[in-house]
Amino acid sequence: MKEYHRSTTCVLLNNVSYLASHLVLRSTNPNTPSLLSKLTPDFLTSSYRTAKAGYFDASFSPLMQALADDTRDKTSSSGWKATTKEKFSCFYDLLEEVGRVQ
Repeated sequence: MKEYHRSTTCVLLNNVSYLASHLVLRSTNPNTPSLLSKLTPDFLTSSYRTAKAGYFDASFSPLMQALADDTRDKTSSSGWKATTKEKFSCFYDLLEEVGRVQ
């Protein structure tokens, strides 16, 4: 799967979702489904799933990586506390960025 920027994945998901819902699911023109090939709904569904997976990967993987980075120091407890505090600080910074993109 290609890697995209967070805002790109959001736009891609939005566009594919719009096409799927307005061409296949809730078409305003009753003739539209008859104009589409039989593979079009399957293609749009597959594209939607791929776009959704890309969106979640680009948006939420960095959040999980921020918490999962294992940088355990075999030093004092104050070093461990500082590392943990930095992890959560990074996590909340990334969470704010995800919120801005939305």
